[in-house]
Amino acid sequence: MVQTADFIAADNKRYLVTHGDQFDSVVVNAKWLAHLGDRAYDFMLWLNTRINRLRHLWGGQYWSLSKWAKHQVKQAVNFISEYENVLTAEARRGGYDGVICGHIHSAALRDIGEISYVNTGDWVESCTAVAEQEDGQLVLIDWTRSARRAHHRSRRARRKDKQSEKDRQLENV
Repeated sequence: MVQTADFIAADNKRYLVTHGDQFDSVVVNAKWLAHLGDRAYDFMLWLNTRINRLRHLWGGQYWSLSKWAKHQVKQAVNFISEYENVLTAEARRGGYDGVICGHIHSAALRDIGEISYVNTGDWVESCTAVAEQEDGQLVLIDWTRSARRAHHRSRRARRKDKQSEKDRQLENV
C-alpha cells in the first residue's frame, strides 16, 4: 500500500493525496494513545448506532456522537489546526497546489495560504465525501446536511399545503 499519491484535477491543479495518519503526531509518537483512541472511537460508533435508533423512533434526524464530542474538546480543535498546517506545509514542500486527506474525519475544503486543503471527512460518522466537477473544481458533499435541508423543505411544503387547504375551505364558507 502506498502512503501518498499524486492527483491532477481537470483544471491541472496537482494534489498530494494521503490518508494522513503518518502526519499525526499522536499516531507517530504515542501509539498506545492512538490505540486507546481507536477503542474509544469504536465504542462511540457502537453507542451512536443505538442512540440514532432511538432518535429515529422519535422522528429525529441522524446525529453523530463522535462528531459532537470532537467539537466539544478545545484540544481537538488545536490538534486539527496543527494537522492541517503540517499537511499543507508538506504539500508546499512538494510543489503541490493542494492536499487531499482524511484521517481526522473532519471534512473541510479551504485554502490555507496558497495551498488548497481538502479533507474528505468520512462516510461513516459525518456522511461526507469530496468530488471533482468537470471543470476540475473540488466540492464537498455533505449528505447529512443535504438530507436535513430536504427534510426542512418537505416540512415547509406540507405546512404551505395545509395553509392553502385552510384558505380554500374559508373561501367556500
